[in-house]
Amino acid sequence: MPSIGGANELRLGYWDFVQLMRLLLDRREREVEDRTERTARELRFSWSEVKQFRDIFEEWSRREREGNQAVSGGAPKTAKSAMASITQVDAGISPSTFVRVVRSLGVIASLRQTQELEAIVAKHPDKNRQGQLTFVGFLAMVRWVDTDFAGVNEAAAQKAFSAAHD
Repeated sequence: MPSIGGANELRLGYWDFVQLMRLLLDRREREVEDRTERTARELRFSWSEVKQFRDIFEEWSRREREGNQAVSGGAPKTAKSAMASITQVDAGISPSTFVRVVRSLGVIASLRQTQELEAIVAKHPDKNRQGQLTFVGFLAMVRWVDTDFAGVNEAAAQKAFSAAHD
């Protein structure tokens, strides 16, 4: 094994390193889940709603990630992006993608309302390293939009009614 450091160096074997990384990832994932649970309770979301919102968030996050890869010419993954895709801890959506999520509910927002929504999402503190909204931030913004931003409640009710009668 190559030597790094001085007389008090720490030698760490490959499998020890893998185990240490797994422990750190598990710890980080638990912290994220704890924060998600606290946020869901504070925002008064049921666990079934949180699961549905997580599915929606992950789908839109995946779409955004794939769109960004297509734009960049399908650049090969770095080790960091590979780990992020494995752990999903750094998953996120941009403000413009959040606006697309809201529009997918059938909400018709004016240009001013769309710009306002993007600005609010952009200023939200729960972002990942890429400046995208995390799942916790997504939950908070969903609750904010639920205050009937641009008639979202009526649009969602119509969409649910249509889905039930198709």
